[in-house]
Amino acid sequence: MVPFPEPMPPVHLSRIRGEIENRLIMAKITDRLIWAPEARDLWGAGYPELAMSHNGNAGSMLSRAEAHVTRLQLIYALIAGHTRIELEDLVAALAMWQYCKDSALYIFKGSSENIHKRKLLDALKISLDNTLTRTQISENVFSGHIKKDTLTKLLMELERDHLIRMIEESTGGAPRTIVSLINSAE
Repeated sequence: MVPFPEPMPPVHLSRIRGEIENRLIMAKITDRLIWAPEARDLWGAGYPELAMSHNGNAGSMLSRAEAHVTRLQLIYALIAGHTRIELEDLVAALAMWQYCKDSALYIFKGSSENIHKRKLLDALKISLDNTLTRTQISENVFSGHIKKDTLTKLLMELERDHLIRMIEESTGGAPRTIVSLINSAE
């Protein structure tokens, strides 16, 4: 461990500065970069997944993935001083994009533009065993200010998206609906 490192020697700084200046000059005079055959093959194979759309807040963060990866691979190629986009440039760009995608999906997991969905999911996260009854949701989460059919639609959408699980339980009278948050580890 070196808490107070010595400055880089001027000779090394000068060399690095010269390399950066050369790369910038090369980037300015480069009109077009083409793909190396291996990079072209990988791009063709991975393009459908990049072009795939996502829903919700994560979807708005992940749209136009193919354009972002194209820019990244171009930047990596120019930084490396390549005259074409090499496989390593594309692999690095895809790795960076995968990190961005994983982060967005993790951060916005279960998030939705619909405030009711977000409110219900947040309530389930802090409830005992991540479970509430439909009555508790109506009365406690929404303070009785949600219509029965709106709540039904909301619950069905969340169940369809595999964010919650609903189970009907016999009570001797009208059945009780138990709503549970699905653990992301399942």
